Amino acid sequence: MVFCLFTLGTLGLYAQQGKAIEIHSVMDAIEKVLVANPSILIYELQKEKAEKNYKIAKAHRLPTITGSAVGQRNINLATTPLPGEIFGQPGEVVNAQLGQEYNYNAGFYISKNLFDWQLQMNTKLMQSNIDIAKLDLSSFKQKLKEETALYYFSALIARKALEINKQDLKIADSIMVLTQQKFSAGLLDKINVNQAAMNYYLIKQTIGSSEQMLNTYLNELHILLGRQVNETTKLTETIEFAPSPVTTVSLKESMSVKMAWLHKEHSLLQIKTQKGSYYPKLTANSYLGQQQYRDNFGLTFSGGDWTDYRYLNLNISIPIFTGFTNKNKVKISKLDAEIALHNYEIEKEKGLLNDRVLLKNYETSLEGLQSSFEHYQLNRENTALTLQQYNEGLIGLDMYFKSFEDYLKSQNNYLNTLSSTYIYYASILSRQ
Repeated sequence: MVFCLFTLGTLGLYAQQGKAIEIHSVMDAIEKVLVANPSILIYELQKEKAEKNYKIAKAHRLPTITGSAVGQRNINLATTPLPGEIFGQPGEVVNAQLGQEYNYNAGFYISKNLFDWQLQMNTKLMQSNIDIAKLDLSSFKQKLKEETALYYFSALIARKALEINKQDLKIADSIMVLTQQKFSAGLLDKINVNQAAMNYYLIKQTIGSSEQMLNTYLNELHILLGRQVNETTKLTETIEFAPSPVTTVSLKESMSVKMAWLHKEHSLLQIKTQKGSYYPKLTANSYLGQQQYRDNFGLTFSGGDWTDYRYLNLNISIPIFTGFTNKNKVKISKLDAEIALHNYEIEKEKGLLNDRVLLKNYETSLEGLQSSFEHYQLNRENTALTLQQYNEGLIGLDMYFKSFEDYLKSQNNYLNTLSSTYIYYASILSRQ
């Protein structure tokens, strides 16, 4: 019998010693993972980073103030032609050098954006990035919920399969011993002996595979929990082989659809941001300071040696021609928006179809699970009856082998159907 469970991830080291982390239910496992998983921190940091960028973008609403102190030596003063009348030389032009060799300025520059459409739209873009980062975090948590449920149920099924395999091994061992005894008494041929031995070793091999899968799923669950290598993960619940793990099914909107919608909205903001490059920008600038002029290097701090120097200006800049750069940027942003809208429509439709298929497959799987469970139970009963008949000499060993082979097939089919059902259930559980 080959028992195939849905396998994800790679086989890791399964710790055998150390503190045991007990998990009592699938919801307990999910709650622990959502608290302890180390990768969640990365998404939380990304969200925090987006929030910081939003605060930076909002800073344009506030004025900027810069303190400044400048000392300047005029090696050659600028020459300015002035009327000679100023210097008592009427009718002539005198090339005069105005100013002093050293001058000092100290004060504050103040600047405030009064209107800048691009900066306003950029602020909204940064706010949109926060929403995307939050959704990334929620999407990752949903993925964690699905993986946790999947590994949890798979581990329980593998452990239950291991218990059944060990019971089968006891039966196969007793049949092999009985067959050997009858062969020694000349009642059976070697073929029957070999068949009994092959059944025994096949089940033994299956036990090894079940143990490997159990260790793998527990290890994957251990990793999701962010536990240390010297700790172990212990599941206290025993899975009930009932055909209905859940009866009420409801799905929240797919995270991929939500993300596509956010990207669509983000692209529309980008169009407005690029169009802002056509708008004028209005800025107010002011300088509040004092200055001092000297003929020597010395600098004094006496109030009488400093004179006030202050100004206020309004600056308006209007883009007239940028080599078609702004025009092409707007076109590109419109194309990006069209792509985002198309992706959203695709994701929305795909999400509805996938959800319908998921619910339908889950419903069908429950029906198949009921049938496979009944089939498994009947085959197990038949195997017990044929063993009794064989012991009473009513049937031959070949008939018992046939019954036992049918039993192993029905068991394999039931375990695989059970696994498939819980795979669908894990996806549904993450969407509730």
